[in-house]
Amino acid sequence: MSADWKYKLGLIIPSWNTTLEYETWRMASFGVSIHTARVAHTDDTEKTLLHNAKMGPEAAKLLAHAKVSAICFGCTGASFLRENIDQEIIDEIATTTTTSAIIDDLNFLQVKSIAIA
Repeated sequence: MSADWKYKLGLIIPSWNTTLEYETWRMASFGVSIHTARVAHTDDTEKTLLHNAKMGPEAAKLLAHAKVSAICFGCTGASFLRENIDQEIIDEIATTTTTSAIIDDLNFLQVKSIAIA
């Protein structure tokens, strides 16, 4: 580990996603490094999204080789697919999901409804 790195964050992201890594690096504090593993994602069908969720554990194992401090499953579509799937992902790979982070933040902010246009 680099002497400057205090924490290492692992990200599991869809193969086509070019935004999450960039944005995470921009938000990371000094001393935090970002390490990614990709899961194949070619479309937004339910089959593909479920495949992403199933690939999470293997991606997490590979990130563990880098001795990351925490892992985020950044395949938001997969973690929103059905009720409680984000918790299933968390339980299976001992991580957090973008869905859980969003829900936690909305609860903290006491948001009662959301409008999407």
